[in-house]
Amino acid sequence: MPHLILELSNNIKSQHLNQLFDQLHQMLAEKLPTQLSNCRSRCIVHPLFYIGDQSAVNAFVHLTLKMLPGRDDMKKKSIGKELFDLLDNFFRTGQNELNIMLSVEVLDLDNHYFKG
Repeated sequence: MPHLILELSNNIKSQHLNQLFDQLHQMLAEKLPTQLSNCRSRCIVHPLFYIGDQSAVNAFVHLTLKMLPGRDDMKKKSIGKELFDLLDNFFRTGQNELNIMLSVEVLDLDNHYFKG
């Protein structure tokens, strides 16, 4: 039941995010492992953001992965690194004019998480 929440500054071209989510879902299905049908993603584009000196070339991408508890720290670290590498390849290719700050956060869902 992994949830991916992608946040990015609005100065990043985001036309092909479905391709990115396809790659992320495939990786999670293999590495967690989980059913591909359980992967859920959403994107939030931030029109108002402030990075460093507020230069127009500053941009950010932050991905949060929330998943059911039970995986050890090594597994979380490995998944986080692979997510980061996918983001790095996707966003830094073809957007060289931007100084993109990338980050990934891997979290366990709270015990009070409910689904239906």
